[in-house]
Amino acid sequence: MTSDWLAEALATLDIERVKANLGAAGERVNDARRHIHSARLLAEDDATLAMAACHDAIRKSAADHMAANGFRARGGEGAYRITTRCDRLRPESPV
Repeated sequence: MTSDWLAEALATLDIERVKANLGAAGERVNDARRHIHSARLLAEDDATLAMAACHDAIRKSAADHMAANGFRARGGEGAYRITTRCDRLRPESPV
């Protein structure tokens, strides 16, 4: 199931294999943490902006997961959709 999705995403060029980059992944995790912290501070005064910060934190966390496992969403239309579906990627998934 997971490997079918991954194989399809690679075949359709929605994602590409890259060298796993734990440094970049760690930077995005730290960015996501800062966004969550900011969202907590903003929540009472500006809930809309706080939600935007949470949304960005989720997007960065998904990109982090992909980078740590050697994948990257290709640019262009639909890249965001692919990034947010990366929960289906697992390092042990054979392709």
